[in-house]
Amino acid sequence: KLQNEIDQELEHNNSLVREEKETTDTRKKSLLSAALAKSGERLQALTLLMIHYRAGIEDIESLESLSLDQHSKKISKYTEDTEEDLDDSEITQLIDSQPFSSISDDLFGPSESV
Repeated sequence: KLQNEIDQELEHNNSLVREEKETTDTRKKSLLSAALAKSGERLQALTLLMIHYRAGIEDIESLESLSLDQHSKKISKYTEDTEEDLDDSEITQLIDSQPFSSISDDLFGPSESV
């Protein structure tokens, strides 16, 4: 939408320039000069808005990218730290150390058969 506004204002500005060159009336030339000045200011303002808009989009994209990179680094660091903390034999010992029946007996008492 902003780009359309810039394009329209540029067309308007160009038509004012043509009109100013073609006219011989002094009063009309001064009115066209004032209109050209306003059109030029509007073009500059719209262009500046476009620059800020694009810069903002680039900032957001770089922040999103940075955030994703940091998140993936945290995950890989956590995975590496976990792997360093426990090797395979330790994991096996933890799994095999206490059978489920022993744990359930500890929690609920020995089961009585009927």
